[in-house]
Formats: sequence, structure tokens, C-alpha cells
Amino acid sequence: MFVKVSNPMIKVMKKAMPTYKFNLVLLSPDDYKLKVDYDLFRNESDFNWDQHKFKAVQVRYPDTYYALPRYVTTRDLHRIYKNSDGTIEDFITELKKDIEV
Repeated sequence: MFVKVSNPMIKVMKKAMPTYKFNLVLLSPDDYKLKVDYDLFRNESDFNWDQHKFKAVQVRYPDTYYALPRYVTTRDLHRIYKNSDGTIEDFITELKKDIEV
């Protein structure tokens, strides 16, 4: 299974966790440093060379949770996949554990 930040991955996330909102966002390097990860070189697989921006999935929680948006990167998805047993069902279970508040 190939995991990365993409629209098909967002569809999987939306289906697995319908109470949260998922958006594919493009962030400038400065915004990426502030919101996601200060070390840009660890996430160069998320860099879009055409637009000079980083891709990430923005997870927005319901207002009643009083939680700030979270950003999921390809590196996060790889870590979650390594913790699963390799099946899509277990990957989604591990993804839920990681994203839920």
C-alpha cells in the first residue's frame, strides 16, 4: 500500500472519521515551519516544486472539542502504516487512534 498526502487519502479519512473535516492545504515554507514541523528537510516528500509549497492534510475538529486544527504529513502516514499490520483495516484503525482527540 502506498500512503501519502493526496485527495484519495482524504477520501479514506473522511469515510473513516465523518465527524472531522479534512482539507488538503498548501502551506508556504514559513507557515509549514510554524504550523507543522520546524525541520523542513524531514518532509521534503510533501514539497510541491511547481508552487514552492508544502502539502499537508488539515484536520479540523468540531467546535465543541475546542481543539486547534492538526496537520498530517506523509511522514505521519508512513509512521502510522509501519505501526499497522499492513492491511487497510488496521491502517484505518491506527489512523483513528492517532487523529482522534
